[in-house]
This record gives sequence, C-alpha cells and structure tokens, in this order.
Amino acid sequence: MRVAITLLALFVVGLPAAAQQLPPLTPGDTIRVLAPGLHLRRAQSTFTRWTDTTLVVRVGSDTGITTIPFGALRRVEVYRGKNRLKGGLLGGAVGTSLGFLVGGLVGRGAVSGCAEFLCELEALEYAGIGALAGAVVGAAVGVAAAPDRWHRLDLPPSRGFAPDPTPFHQSIGFRLVTGLLSLAIIVATS
Repeated sequence: MRVAITLLALFVVGLPAAAQQLPPLTPGDTIRVLAPGLHLRRAQSTFTRWTDTTLVVRVGSDTGITTIPFGALRRVEVYRGKNRLKGGLLGGAVGTSLGFLVGGLVGRGAVSGCAEFLCELEALEYAGIGALAGAVVGAAVGVAAAPDRWHRLDLPPSRGFAPDPTPFHQSIGFRLVTGLLSLAIIVATS
C-alpha cells in the first residue's frame, strides 16, 4: 500500500513538469507553423531551436531567422515524409474501378454480336483483366504521387502557447448535427 501511494505521489508531482516539456524537434526538421498574428498561415519552415519563450525558424527558402513568440503560435506540424501506403491504396482502388469499367466496356464491344452465355463470361474476363491492370497502374501512380504526411505537435499551454480552436466543421458537434439531419431526411422520405 505504501509503495502504491509513493508511486501515485511521484506521478502527480511529475505531471506539471511533463506537461511543460517542449515537443522534440531536431534542428533542420521541416515544419509548418500557424501563427495568424504574424501572418504565418501553415508556412513551411526549417526548425532552428526553441528558446524559453520563442520558436526560432527559417521560413521558406529565406536565409534569415524568424522568431515566433509562443503566444502567437496556434499549431506546429512536423514533416514525416510521403504517405506511400495511403497513396498506393487510394490509387489502386481508383485504378481497379476504372480498369473494371473500361475492361467491361471493351469486353461488351468485343462480344456484341454474340448472345450466348459464354460470350457474357468472356466480357467479364475483359473486365477482370482491366481491373487487374488498373489496380497495378493505379497503385504505381498513387505511390509516385503520394501525399505528404504531417504530424501535429502537442504544444503545452502552460508554456504560453495559444490554444488552437478547432474549426466547427471538424468538431464532434458538427458531425453529430449532420448525422442527425441525415437521419431525419431518411426517416422523412421513407
């Protein structure tokens, strides 16, 4: 019992110190900064260093240093590379759909004079081959054109960071309202 109380006390005492830690960044990391008061809207920057009250960055290709006070920061995101998995999956799905459609149309055209059941199967073969080819090509294009992956850093408010107000269209309240409206429309039309 005594050990549990001691561990709990250490945990509670350690909370404020842990909450004040600045997010780990390495000089040279690519970051995006949102600081509306300084006219920085998702400005791509290069991280230089944290000080006690500011974030020091190099904005864009500018060689000059920009110092942003913590109170002006709303959001900091760090670049984590390309999201090739998401690009490949999305590209593969779109390619499969388009390939199936094009292959099916080509197959229907190839067997247009035939009215037998086997001719319909042949048209489906064209659709399958088109879907497979579309999946491969779509996945390759999706991987090549993969979207960037950004990780949002948690900024401790105890250090003077301004809170980032979530836009209403991303909030749970908006999702709840739109869900209830959709349900009401479905019920009213049935």
